[in-house]
Amino acid sequence: MTAQEYFEQALFANLFIETNESILARSRELRQSVFSTIEGDKSLIAAFREMDRDTEAEIRLYTKLKNDVCGRISAIKSDTERPILRKRYIEGKKWETIASEMRYTVRNCIRIHEKALSRITL
Repeated sequence: MTAQEYFEQALFANLFIETNESILARSRELRQSVFSTIEGDKSLIAAFREMDRDTEAEIRLYTKLKNDVCGRISAIKSDTERPILRKRYIEGKKWETIASEMRYTVRNCIRIHEKALSRITL
């Protein structure tokens, strides 16, 4: 896996975290309503708890991934490269927006981005 492919996972980490947190909240709501109407069904209770554990594990996995990507970007010493990578992979911004904010051309942002990625080892 290239550094770019690894960092691109962070673009989707927030979406996966938010989706799983929503699933977890809904599961807990359902569990409360089911428990109040069907008392004592241990297999149903166990199924809800297992689903919650799986969802929580996914949240931890994506949070760890995003934290790792943030850490790798923060470790970049270049004050030019670091904000471009942060804006692209953590904030999920498009090249045009990054270029405007950094006051560079899109092509120059991409060039700086490629240079930064070429020095990163996973």
